[in-house]
Amino acid sequence: MIPKIAILGIDGSGKTSAIEKLRRHSRESGFALMRCPDFHLNGVSAISKLSEQLALLSQSADEVKNSSLKFAALFLRMTLFGLAEKEIENKHRNAKAIVQERHALLDAEVYTGLYTNLNAATIDQALLGQLTDTLSEKDGSAWASIQNWIDTENKRLGTQLRLENITDYCRQLFDQGQATYLKTMAQHFQTSLPTRVIFLDVPVDEALRRIAMRNSTAELHENKVFLTKLRNGYLKLFPTLHKNITVERLAGDTMTEGDVAQCIERAVLS
Repeated sequence: MIPKIAILGIDGSGKTSAIEKLRRHSRESGFALMRCPDFHLNGVSAISKLSEQLALLSQSADEVKNSSLKFAALFLRMTLFGLAEKEIENKHRNAKAIVQERHALLDAEVYTGLYTNLNAATIDQALLGQLTDTLSEKDGSAWASIQNWIDTENKRLGTQLRLENITDYCRQLFDQGQATYLKTMAQHFQTSLPTRVIFLDVPVDEALRRIAMRNSTAELHENKVFLTKLRNGYLKLFPTLHKNITVERLAGDTMTEGDVAQCIERAVLS
């Protein structure tokens, strides 16, 4: 099995920049790269279209500022993680490692604890009708594709998930403890824990400054309160991981993108 190295960090910590910086060295250094949750940016893939459509769902959640819908979109996007991982493994069979932007299981552990403790907004019929219209304007087949994917996953796992109940489903699992939660999410996301974690640690104010410089609308959770809790969630999670999973913390605010990329590359080759 090819070792997996997960690059984690709060929004604005530099994960995407690090992955893109590594891209020019990946071929000669013998490792593969995996974008997440924008799996359609990994290249031609069987899941590219669905990945794009789920990204539209996430954007719609930001537009209507509905936390339950946002979490449901994040969850559904991560159900593609293992499929993307397998495609990359098959494409790069001789890779020394796969460097992953985010990791479905670890991010789910942290984000679930935060999103399910928010005052969850309901997903009612009026919102579903609005979503159908909004997604149809952006992509005529998006709504049907997303519903078909939920049905496919329900049949595979014997669940009865809908957009309306995904947040409650994950909250109930999360309350049963880490072992149960990770075991069940591993089935949903069709993956296992990474071999190594590199955490890009950036002060929240610096992360928000970087986010403000992007040419895109901020996501629902990209605010000081949430990002502070998110960072603390990661730091609380790492000591609970199995001793075989190495966690390395990099000061992402004092290192250049090149420095970060070199540290990641050294981790791959070590």
